[in-house]
Amino acid sequence: MKPLVAFQFEMQPRAGQTSRECLAAVRGEMTDWLRGLFRGMGVHDLQLSFDGSSVTPGAGHEVQTDERGCATHRLAALAWEFNDPQIPEITWRFSGVVACDARAVEVALVVRAGWQPFALRPLNAPWSNANPLTTVAALRDKLLLGWNCQVEGQPIPTRARLLRKGRVDAFVHDVLLNPKRVLPVVVLCLNGPLKIDIDALHALQVHLGGLAHVAALLDQPAEDRLAKLLGAEVYCWEAVLRIYWPGLLQKELPLTHPYQTWEALQKSLKTAPLPGIVQTLLAPVSAEQYREGRIIRAACAALDGDRSGGARGDPAEAERLAAAKAQLRQAQLGLQRESQAAQRRVAALLDELAELRGQLAALRANPPAAPVAADAEFADLAAELERAWDENARLRTDWEAARRQLGELETDFRNYLDSSALLWESREAADAPAPPAAAGGRSFATVADALRAAADEFADVLVVWEDAERSAEQSLFGSPGKVFQALAAVAEVGRAYFAARDGGPPLGPVDRAFLGRVPFKYTCFESQTTRNLFGAERVFHHRGQSRQMQRHLTLGGGTTNNCLQIYFDFDNAARRVLVGYCGRHLPYARQRT
Repeated sequence: MKPLVAFQFEMQPRAGQTSRECLAAVRGEMTDWLRGLFRGMGVHDLQLSFDGSSVTPGAGHEVQTDERGCATHRLAALAWEFNDPQIPEITWRFSGVVACDARAVEVALVVRAGWQPFALRPLNAPWSNANPLTTVAALRDKLLLGWNCQVEGQPIPTRARLLRKGRVDAFVHDVLLNPKRVLPVVVLCLNGPLKIDIDALHALQVHLGGLAHVAALLDQPAEDRLAKLLGAEVYCWEAVLRIYWPGLLQKELPLTHPYQTWEALQKSLKTAPLPGIVQTLLAPVSAEQYREGRIIRAACAALDGDRSGGARGDPAEAERLAAAKAQLRQAQLGLQRESQAAQRRVAALLDELAELRGQLAALRANPPAAPVAADAEFADLAAELERAWDENARLRTDWEAARRQLGELETDFRNYLDSSALLWESREAADAPAPPAAAGGRSFATVADALRAAADEFADVLVVWEDAERSAEQSLFGSPGKVFQALAAVAEVGRAYFAARDGGPPLGPVDRAFLGRVPFKYTCFESQTTRNLFGAERVFHHRGQSRQMQRHLTLGGGTTNNCLQIYFDFDNAARRVLVGYCGRHLPYARQRT
């Protein structure tokens, strides 16, 4: 696809802010900008997980997000692609990448367009104000004004330079002739017919943030001084607007510096305002010269090496990684088939509902002559409608659970890959003895007492549902202290899980996170057979909410009476761990009767 405009710059974290915290804040600004655009399109609940998945929030729109980290770098990416509503053959794409090392953050915002399908013909994409990607500049402005930003070590200006004679020499030395300058300079001569007020000059600089410096010659002495310093070969007296590319006066780098006279500018102003005219000259150059910056390149290299280095150096680790990939792929395919089948069943049920509604409407319009027969037919139709509605609701619940399970599997697998110390951590966890089952010196009379204590102590991250409270009240499990210990581990893993999602240290595989904290068995999802037979028992309720949960810890052993299970789920939006069940072992497919 053809790049149309590109903004790339480095950011220094604010005082007291780490580079990873800065990255998380910038990622938040990107997602807020995109959610705001979709709210304008009527989509008010756009969820972006940054786990390598993609969503389709609207017809013809696809959004992909991803985030990875290692010991030295972190990188987050957001890509949005959609078809032009006016010219469907043109596809637009926005990509936002933010990466960090230990000291700084780098951001790249790029807009591209291309023919869809491929065609070998010129692309002159009409980029009007109706296109939502014109607001990329607003996202760029928020970042430039919110942090100290640089391009190749040079500060990005946010205010125009106002030049009188006494300031021209410093401007020429510090900016125009600076060998490290990488941005062009837009010089406006306000000594003649071109008149622009001070606020408009500063607004022009903001509009061209990351693309150019803006300077204005305010009077005749300033213009005379600049002409003398630059010489007749470079300075043009007829120009009211001049763009000086980097490398000014370097004989080994001959450049043509574009300019506009007052007459030419007047003609251009009839079709576009001054900021648009200048940006039209600069944006294509920014797109042509775009390449990944040093931090983004370093992050990609570090992450690729971190992801593949263990597999190259350890055959057993490579085999384990391949097996994990195969397991994830198998789960993805299975859940995809389930999802497609559920969608087909939902579509069939909707057709059935429509037919039943039609029959019901016909009966109401032309009731049978015999009242008893009419009542019987109405009762039959009502029963069929109720059955169809219940089946439809169940299928939709199963479908949503399958989608959520796939997302959780992908997140767990990404945590596996992102763990920078995975090789030695996994071997250490396998060799280390299981931690002792204790409650930190605390004892409890009942499971319900342990659940209430954990809900109070870990209220910052745990939300105990009503079904969990009811199941705990009915539990006869003989070691309530172990229940408190398990819930403490759930809270601790939950905090690490959400911190990793926000750009903090990677959590690693969730099962190993629990293995290092408690001796109880952790399971991330139930088998398909168990879900088919006993899925309803794993749908938990709380204040009008319902949610199927499959992550669980199993405490104890032997018969189900001697076991206790804690079912929970991560609520990424609320940053809480939902505890849906805490009681007797639930039925499962292979249990002994």
